[in-house]
Amino acid sequence: MTGSRRIAILGVGDVFMRDEGVGPHVLRVLQSHCDFPSHVVLHNVGKPGPELALFLAHYDAVILVHAVSEAGQPGDVRVYRKRQLLGVESPFRATPYDPAVLNALRSAETAGQCPREVLLVSVVPESAQGGYGLTACVRSAIAAAVSAVLAELYRLGARVGARPEVSEPSLWEEQKVPTESAF
Repeated sequence: MTGSRRIAILGVGDVFMRDEGVGPHVLRVLQSHCDFPSHVVLHNVGKPGPELALFLAHYDAVILVHAVSEAGQPGDVRVYRKRQLLGVESPFRATPYDPAVLNALRSAETAGQCPREVLLVSVVPESAQGGYGLTACVRSAIAAAVSAVLAELYRLGARVGARPEVSEPSLWEEQKVPTESAF
């Protein structure tokens, strides 16, 4: 497999819905610790709708990172390949507000515009209620999710380096909001 394929890493999820925001969190950790070759791009896609299908057409390979409600313990990390995702009969969702990633994949596949390689790195959420920050069990799963993404990039031939100066990712949504007395 060559390293010149256009590869996208997509952080999917709403950072204002607790564990639903694990995808964007994993993306920030990757950005703060790794140097990526020019053919690998990282995007926080938030809660996309059907337009995600159009976005997928621009890449040869896509790695999605998202919270997915499924059997298992909160914080469990699982990976699914395109064949497995397209074979799921009823789409699983993280929350009622989920962007329906499976529907976007199916639409892109039907249109002949789905990337050849698709991997979903999923984390089982504990809470997808409104609020900021990940629960402890999902936060502890970030390292495993990052490892899964890096392993897939390696399999795809993309060589990722370590940043010479690692900085902790800025998680603005977890910073305390000033109270009235602070103004």
